[in-house]
Amino acid sequence: MSLSRGKAAKTAISDIGEVKWVGWSMNTAIKSRTANRSVISEAERAYLASGVQQPGGKLPLFDARGQEISASLIQACLKKGYAVRWFANPLKPDWLVCRLTDKGRRAIA
Repeated sequence: MSLSRGKAAKTAISDIGEVKWVGWSMNTAIKSRTANRSVISEAERAYLASGVQQPGGKLPLFDARGQEISASLIQACLKKGYAVRWFANPLKPDWLVCRLTDKGRRAIA
């Protein structure tokens, strides 16, 4: 018997010596692990909170110490739908100019 259709499986031998494949599908295992990832981190919360009082919900490019906000933090907020790209900066195309979404406002409330 072969492993097919993306099943993560293990073998079990029955009383009569027959080998059977048992286990959860890979998709089920991945969904259960990633379900908890929708929880907002403290860094994401602080980043999103900084845009609440700004006109249009503009999110900062730099923190209070003048350090650039991590691109991975901004990408995580974009991926979760807490922020959206606002416009592209022609002088600095690698900067992610974003604004807060309603979902982002609800996440930090």
